[in-house]
Amino acid sequence: MKKNLNTSYSLLTTFLLIFLISGCKGGGEDQSQDFLKSIKGLEQTLADSISQDKKAIKVVGYHTYKAQTEEETAKIKELAQITENTATRQYHFAGDGSFYRVYFPIADAIIKYEQRNLSTDEKGVLISTSSIADLTVLELAGRRLRLTEEEKKEKKERPIQFLRTTVPVEKKTGSSLHEDNKICVFNLGERKLGDPIAWQ
Repeated sequence: MKKNLNTSYSLLTTFLLIFLISGCKGGGEDQSQDFLKSIKGLEQTLADSISQDKKAIKVVGYHTYKAQTEEETAKIKELAQITENTATRQYHFAGDGSFYRVYFPIADAIIKYEQRNLSTDEKGVLISTSSIADLTVLELAGRRLRLTEEEKKEKKERPIQFLRTTVPVEKKTGSSLHEDNKICVFNLGERKLGDPIAWQ
């Protein structure tokens, strides 16, 4: 009788452990899916503000700001309460205040594609006469700097700033979570709280 009770207790304990582990895994998957859904929504909203043209490839980038101290965690939670998304800025805040992301258009960029330099316009639309099926082959190569009013009057050409050292190699390749392959996203790395967005 005692042996049967011990066996039953062991089986019950095993069942409870399996149930708890499964519950934890399911929660993690749900959170991951919620995160991806949120990110895709932000990217789509930003892309729609760049252009309503369904055939155009919209190019966006993002920075991740991570909390390093309890004070920064509290600051991120505070920012989450007061920050509003705009046509050119979309934000994702972690619920626990551990980090946040800011998305923005990659305008006036030089994009390398098959040994050619393509450009994005002033809003972030890729200017290309040929279709591009694989966005992971796009490389962020540089940007066209803006001219002053005086330089415009003198009809000077816009200078190009190449990103040989300012952006790490692993951050230069595009990616996309979107099935229509019309939103190219560049991860421009982590920034410290208070640092400005690199692509202004």
